[in-house]
Amino acid sequence: MYLGRFIANGQRSINRDFDLKKRKYIGTSLSPVSPPGPTSTCAELAFLMSNQVQSRKGAVMWDCFAGTGSLLVAATAHGAFCVGTDIDVRVLKGMKKGKKAESVRTNFEQYGLRYPELIRADLSALPLRFDEWLGCVGEVTCSIDGILCDPPYGIRAGARKTCTHVHANPPTEVREGHIPRTEVYDPDDVIVDLLDCAARTLVLGGRLAYLLPTFGEYARWRA
Repeated sequence: MYLGRFIANGQRSINRDFDLKKRKYIGTSLSPVSPPGPTSTCAELAFLMSNQVQSRKGAVMWDCFAGTGSLLVAATAHGAFCVGTDIDVRVLKGMKKGKKAESVRTNFEQYGLRYPELIRADLSALPLRFDEWLGCVGEVTCSIDGILCDPPYGIRAGARKTCTHVHANPPTEVREGHIPRTEVYDPDDVIVDLLDCAARTLVLGGRLAYLLPTFGEYARWRA
């Protein structure tokens, strides 16, 4: 007796296997005295976004607001080569819990996934040249197959960017490891820079998936 034909597996087990409650590093606090840090995207939403940008084996995916790497975990699980950038180097480096150190790397080791390339970078003044890095030539830097990110809008995580008045070339004695001061990053500018960067870096047919706050949340924050 046949009731129907099997088409595909819904993969509902992903929510259970990658549940944030079981994840070792979600970055909710960087120290016992600090306020809550960046939040991690839930597994279900992360994998939906990864599907939307068509993460697959051999594709290059980029999260320009990587945080604790939740979206990168989903894209890497789908077989993509991932790059993550974030302005907050503390989140990328992680924190210590007792004698154990937890970081973005901890999550990838937990799931047995390939560790992504992580870079401390500012979207408003991005130092990366993807055309040179990936061997492309010409002025157009189209090298990324997909961008997925959860931009900071100042509602749950504050948006910051490099101060525009900071000297670009610090003295030699402090140049190594130098991280310039940051200032408030207007949410409107975040979207403009994100779309501009996507237009410059995505390949023809590449996809961009990002989250937007609800109108009510955004209106209250702007007020």
